Amino acid sequence: MAEKTHEEHITSWLNGEITDQDLSQQIGTDHTLKYQQILAEVDTWTPDNGEIFDAATITAPAAKSRTFPIWSSLAVAASVFTLIAIGFWYFAQQQDSVVHVAGRGEIKTIDLPDGKSTVTLAPGAIISWLPDDWAETNRALSLEGKAYFDVEPGSPFAVNATNGTVEVLGTTFTIDQFESSLEVVCYEGRVRATNLKGTDVTVNAGEGYRYHEGTWESLPPTYNEPTWINGKSSFHKAPLTQVLANLQQHYEINISDTAINTERRFTGTIPHDNLQVALQLVFEPLGIRYTLQGKQLTLSE
Repeated sequence: MAEKTHEEHITSWLNGEITDQDLSQQIGTDHTLKYQQILAEVDTWTPDNGEIFDAATITAPAAKSRTFPIWSSLAVAASVFTLIAIGFWYFAQQQDSVVHVAGRGEIKTIDLPDGKSTVTLAPGAIISWLPDDWAETNRALSLEGKAYFDVEPGSPFAVNATNGTVEVLGTTFTIDQFESSLEVVCYEGRVRATNLKGTDVTVNAGEGYRYHEGTWESLPPTYNEPTWINGKSSFHKAPLTQVLANLQQHYEINISDTAINTERRFTGTIPHDNLQVALQLVFEPLGIRYTLQGKQLTLSE
């Protein structure tokens, strides 16, 4: 009997015929996590005619079950099929790439191919590279989400993020992305951050910049490593969308924010180990009401 193809293994998994662990043994853990992310997006997505697939909006699942809501609309069914097809395309295109995924609630440190540089992924972040992208003359990788880099001096180092590009020689820095925005903080050395429109800014040691709503905003000076790798997240006049994305990833919750103004700003520090305290710190000063039922957080004003 001929061996099953990757697509056949994935189809069996979608049909509930094999477990997550079985699929991981066949196609690898990181690729399995990628498919779980795609299916998690399907479970929570309410599509409209103008919605476009954006890999940056996928978040890792909080549960391992693959239960889909029953939609009556053929258009929605077609959209689901499209998402799964994109998943197959992703796998076919990335056979030679190395992919690492941090699940919701997980912080993961990866040694990079030069043997001296590292990256720490925030919950929900995905990083990947091709072997050909790492040589004596260049180092390059792709990032979706948020990560902290400690780069050994040497050949040029480039991070192709979802919402822009960051180029360095040797430094430590953080990249954060939410919706179409990009935030870069440099702790040592110097980096150049470029948004998708081609507008760049040089970020020196101790500086930070956030590109949001068409403008680069400067952040307060900082010379320490990011707080989020040590159990808490700090924000300075951060758009609420950035804070909500942080809460979703660290606490493995889903947030309904359609009834509030997400462009309001928040300044403060929230813990990663106490959801109730985090919710109080963020929403009470802003006068936002919240209801938490299981893993679903609903916001209103």
